[in-house]
Amino acid sequence: MLFKGSFPRIYDKQIEPEDFYPSYIKTYIDRDVRILRNITDYSAFTRFLKLCAGRCSQILNVTALAEDAGITRKTAEAWLSVLEASYIIYMLKPYYKNFGKRIIKNPKIYFYDTGLVSPLLGITNSEQIETFYMRGALFENFIVSELLKRRLFAGKSDELYFWRDSNGLEIDVIEEDGLELKAYEIKASETMNTAFFSNIKKVKEIASLKTKNTAVIYSGKSLPATENCGAYVCWKDI
Repeated sequence: MLFKGSFPRIYDKQIEPEDFYPSYIKTYIDRDVRILRNITDYSAFTRFLKLCAGRCSQILNVTALAEDAGITRKTAEAWLSVLEASYIIYMLKPYYKNFGKRIIKNPKIYFYDTGLVSPLLGITNSEQIETFYMRGALFENFIVSELLKRRLFAGKSDELYFWRDSNGLEIDVIEEDGLELKAYEIKASETMNTAFFSNIKKVKEIASLKTKNTAVIYSGKSLPATENCGAYVCWKDI
């Protein structure tokens, strides 16, 4: 699923991912990018796109990204806006009660579809993902995009966030429904581990995060919540 992605045409026309995505990327750069912004150096933009793929599920450092791409920070910001406007990438904002901080603090970068990330990372078949060093990041990216789609299909806003403090303590996803908060940890593992809930427990103590709706989304079987921890949710059930 991480390799094949979710583009409808792949399923409708039975196109192999390794044939579809390289052509999609070329068409996107040749057509959509030209329409959205007058970018003339397509090789530099392609390199930039690949560097973004290598940072999926990470907190975005625009300055470092620009340096690695060999472009200015202003250009990097402009190109990121192109990728956002054309629904290639999604920025997950940090959760703060202060709405102003949600806007100014660094977001995490995700792609709307992991099928598009794979060829950008040089992955040519699904078997390679099993041992790929970014397998966990790809799985997290996939789950975030599915949670986002679930909200949008329900007619809700994209009120998804992550939580991270200065010591690196983090919760992968905070979902906000009015005054109700839901906290999710995302693990590519197929086996249960109560330690998966440790960050949620710590954040609830330190940050007074008031939520009873907690879950670990992983690749094993869904199980109901217990008194000591939240539910285990299979990726297929979201």
